[in-house]
Amino acid sequence: MSSGYQFSFQGPALIVDPEDSYAREAGVRGRHPRPIGPLKYSLVGEMVAGTRHNFSEPLELVVKRNPSGYELFFDSVRLPDKQVRRIQFQNGTYVLRFESDRTQFYQRGEREDLVLPQPRTQSFHIDFKPGYAYPFPGQGTFAAKRGPALIQGTIFDAEGRGIPKVTVALNPAPTIQVSTNPVVTRPWPFGEYLTDESGQWLLVVPQAIDYAPTPQPGIPGGSTVTVRFSFPNAPSIDLANIPFAPGQAISLNQAALRGSVVRKDAGPIVGATIEISGEAVRTRSGSDGTWVHYFGLTQANTFVTVTATPPGGQPKQQTQIPVQARKTVWVPAFEF
Repeated sequence: MSSGYQFSFQGPALIVDPEDSYAREAGVRGRHPRPIGPLKYSLVGEMVAGTRHNFSEPLELVVKRNPSGYELFFDSVRLPDKQVRRIQFQNGTYVLRFESDRTQFYQRGEREDLVLPQPRTQSFHIDFKPGYAYPFPGQGTFAAKRGPALIQGTIFDAEGRGIPKVTVALNPAPTIQVSTNPVVTRPWPFGEYLTDESGQWLLVVPQAIDYAPTPQPGIPGGSTVTVRFSFPNAPSIDLANIPFAPGQAISLNQAALRGSVVRKDAGPIVGATIEISGEAVRTRSGSDGTWVHYFGLTQANTFVTVTATPPGGQPKQQTQIPVQARKTVWVPAFEF
């Protein structure tokens, strides 16, 4: 007896094959390690005749992770107002943004070669690179109990806001040797970082990691490196002789001054203007009366005059305030 029922199964429009590229490179979680924690994918534009056209708002893909770790997309997107809608995308090439915005374990990245719909038998591979909050494995995971050498920091503007879209990179760009006969090298993938709105960044120095087979060209002796900062609308800056050490995280800080503005027996002063001699940008005290001023990356040791002016009041000055390269100095409180 034949059945009158007919079953129809809809395949996913996209199968994402995500991989933790650092764990794969280090060999600490197998050949095909999946990223840790939740991931986010968004369509942010479309490629038309080789030219990118950004959408007015990103469209977050609603995905389901199967037991093998693949992320499956079935045409549902989450709009900026958090509503979920089903959208049938026209055949074309799209720009896919991928990130781990809840944890910041991985860097935000984009691919401009996503073709929709994808064949059902084909997956779209994405390498996730470690972000500034990445949980690097303990030193005991590596041979000789040595972990990676990390250099990290945050790029601030004068008023303490993170600067996005700054490329921070080891200079020159290192390579690693993948075979000896013949000698074949390839770029080291973790020596460059593009900052997000927080301004935070992290670099991995390759030769200090146990699985790196040879010393890296341009990175002498496992002691210091040069770090280049490439800004969107300003000249690049090189900081030389930055130290690193196996199994350690070195913080590369900007010179900064911090302080507060208060009224005697009346608490903090909000909105006081802070001027620093030789600096074009003024800053203001916050809701708790505190203020901060960051200097440029190449700031040397010097002395400055700091002037604080409360709203509607008269200024006060403090002279011979020391500025120390790559350190934060606290300025005595201004009292009015």
